[in-house]
Amino acid sequence: MGEETLLQKGPSPTKHFTAALKKAAKKSMARRL
Repeated sequence: MGEETLLQKGPSPTKHFTAALKKAAKKSMARRL
């Protein structure tokens, strides 16, 4: 849901998408640790 909204709006959706992926990766890593 969040990623879709980021892709729909913004001048450079790829930047927003990669940023969201990085945030999700950090969250998943924090959960493992």
